[in-house]
Amino acid sequence: MSDLTLVVPLRGRTRYTRRWLAYADSERLPFRILLADGSAEEDAQAHRDMARPEAWPRLRLEYRRYPEDAGLPQFWAKLADALGRVSTPFAALVDNDDFSIASGLERCVAFLRKNPGHSACGGLVAGMSLGAGGPRFEPRPSPGNLDDGSAAERLRRHFQAYQVTWYDPARQGHLAGVFAELAKRGLRDFFLAELLASQLLAARGPIRKLPDLMLVRQYDVPGAASGSMRQGGPLDRMLAPTWSEDFGRFTDALVEALSAAGCDPVDARSLVRDGYRGYIEKGLRRGSSGAAGASRLRALIPGGLRRSALVTRAKNRRWAGPEGVAALERIREFLGRPEGTLAA
Repeated sequence: MSDLTLVVPLRGRTRYTRRWLAYADSERLPFRILLADGSAEEDAQAHRDMARPEAWPRLRLEYRRYPEDAGLPQFWAKLADALGRVSTPFAALVDNDDFSIASGLERCVAFLRKNPGHSACGGLVAGMSLGAGGPRFEPRPSPGNLDDGSAAERLRRHFQAYQVTWYDPARQGHLAGVFAELAKRGLRDFFLAELLASQLLAARGPIRKLPDLMLVRQYDVPGAASGSMRQGGPLDRMLAPTWSEDFGRFTDALVEALSAAGCDPVDARSLVRDGYRGYIEKGLRRGSSGAAGASRLRALIPGGLRRSALVTRAKNRRWAGPEGVAALERIREFLGRPEGTLAA
């Protein structure tokens, strides 16, 4: 059995939870699995019924009921508690609408075993869209490493070229500490909190990214497990009455982390403010050019941009590799079974 625990935050969406458990069982995922449920009572009862360990004898499954996720502060508290209970050396988050790839996750864990100075190690993440013709997969940009230099240098580079680390296997103590910090700060802007989590993990140690497929994420799924509704673009969120307070907490958390790593507090505060400004400006430029480019492509491509962006099986081989392609084919086959559907 693996040294990794998958923590799955739940909030409603019981059909996705049923599908996720069936997939995990079909793959015989060798990891411990902790279901952290912040659903309303009716959905929580459905989760309890379907998550009985005897129903999934091939899984190492634990279910924990938490108070309902009334907002993001409660969600952070739930994750901090769940990650703090993990008994394996490594932990990773996964949503119940996603598909974990055991071979890629195991390679990440193997890297962490051999490199005790690293905080986390992630792999490739693919997107998936479901249509009448079955699942279609597309690669996401290959992630970059954050595995050299000081904590301040890693955070500066991360602001310049942000890479999501949310789903990366990490040392249990590091990941639990990151979410304990999020629970302490109680941020209400999900995207700012996600950035804070990634930066805090990088501050705790280097992060390596491997060319192995470790996760497939389904697009266009209603209702996030975090309970975070769409909060608009960066400028929309900055107009929210709670944003200034959230940004102050974000800044204080990173200044404290950098100071603990030996950075002068004044320099740390300047790094965070300047880094975030550059991060937002880059995002706004990319969003503007992306929207214009999408508009032009829709006018030029029959069937629209979405169809043209979905990759074929032949293209999958170029980015996923043999093991990744085999995993994608197993997902395709699983989704064609009765247990792979989202039927009630």
